[in-house]
Amino acid sequence: MKSPFNLTNLLAACEGRIAFGALFGLGAEALARLEALAEAASFEGRHAQAAEIFEVLSVFAPERPDHLLSRARAEASAGRPNVAIACLNRYLAREGVDATPALALRAELRDPIDPMGAAADRASARALTNPVAYA
Repeated sequence: MKSPFNLTNLLAACEGRIAFGALFGLGAEALARLEALAEAASFEGRHAQAAEIFEVLSVFAPERPDHLLSRARAEASAGRPNVAIACLNRYLAREGVDATPALALRAELRDPIDPMGAAADRASARALTNPVAYA
């Protein structure tokens, strides 16, 4: 029987609570370099590589949930919509995030597999954009 305890499970359990970058001695400069590498990879069409780097950034800098959103975009561009949706779900579960772009992307990705869910995401995004109209 395989043990449920492994590094991936540990990181998932600690997501957003432990700054692994500080724990492993990665300073702001090193994290900024990683972010630049991820953005360059994405710009150059190496979306799978960008997604991997953004995942590392989301673990090492949990105070920056925007890395999850960037990973979701990269995963979607790499042709992995289910992984992108999972990243968006993780992003949306965080407090204080701008949910509108995540909901819009998730709606786009869900359209072919879950039209009702996609419609709900679009409605939620519209309500966040114009709360008075939906009050």
